[in-house]
Amino acid sequence: MLLLLIICFSALYFIFPKKILPFFNLLLFVLLFSISSYFSIENLFYGKGISFESGMGLWGKDIILKIDKLSSYFILVINITGIVSAIYSMRYLKMYKNKSRIELSLHYFSFFILYWSMIVLTLVQNTIAFLVVWELMSLSSFILVMFESEKKLTSKAGINYFIQMHLAVILLMIGFIILHSYTRGWSLSDLNIYFAYHKNIGLFLIFLPGLVLRRALCHFTPDYHMHILQHHPMYRH
Repeated sequence: MLLLLIICFSALYFIFPKKILPFFNLLLFVLLFSISSYFSIENLFYGKGISFESGMGLWGKDIILKIDKLSSYFILVINITGIVSAIYSMRYLKMYKNKSRIELSLHYFSFFILYWSMIVLTLVQNTIAFLVVWELMSLSSFILVMFESEKKLTSKAGINYFIQMHLAVILLMIGFIILHSYTRGWSLSDLNIYFAYHKNIGLFLIFLPGLVLRRALCHFTPDYHMHILQHHPMYRH
């Protein structure tokens, strides 16, 4: 419930003036950081199994959010990276004085969506919900990449990224459809059932490229790295 409330507050990005946006963004990051870190530490160090009912149904079944040891570890890593990025962005985005309030609001809004979607991605147990959150994460990061869309090189890098991330989604969809065809379920826990009767190499070769495709291809995209070097001063030193 608290998570949903914080996410709803993010709509206020489009109301506040430019000077308030960095501080409001940091406030939301700190709130989500504190709540998610608390539950992760409770699970990781005290062994308390935690699960939430999202209140949103999918084909008659409630979407369950579950914190286990692995998700706790990833949440803490995401939180540290996220809060540091939020603090750094307060100074870094000052150089974009020519950007309008709407452009900055959309940027901060997408930044926060990227943050909470990465956290929720570690919690969802339903494969369809996983794909929906994955798509939210992908689209928000695409908007962040396109922040300087008026520059040709930025647009080219953004389009390349958009294509790559949807190739990854297609591979994940194929993997989940194969899983459903054997188990008749849409839960990630059905992977245990599948692997009990089938070799894991087949699904592994589908899921692995889907999970790493976007990041891997970025490392082999010269235009993307050239864009970073030319237009982001922090990488020039």
